[in-house]
Amino acid sequence: MDLVKRLEIIELFDNYGALLSEKQQQIFDMYINKNLSYAEVANMLNISRQAVKYALDNAVNSLNKYENTLHFVEKLQKIKHKLEKIRLEPTTKEISNILEEL
Repeated sequence: MDLVKRLEIIELFDNYGALLSEKQQQIFDMYINKNLSYAEVANMLNISRQAVKYALDNAVNSLNKYENTLHFVEKLQKIKHKLEKIRLEPTTKEISNILEEL
């Protein structure tokens, strides 16, 4: 998994992770956040590497499904972009235009 994709998945997890099962959250945290291998996660949880991969694949698919349905992260990124624009160009007219767009 490349770095850009990893960061996208982490952002989805930060916003939708609570919607995953506790086991999926635990496996995701160990593999993505703690950078453990499938084998290390499997050994620590006493499950197979295939079970780790399956849980991660299902978790990532669920996170993507939530985003495709709710578009929360997409909307949040747009708001952050507009706030950064306000920070860089703090004219009253520009702020009014951006606020109208929101």
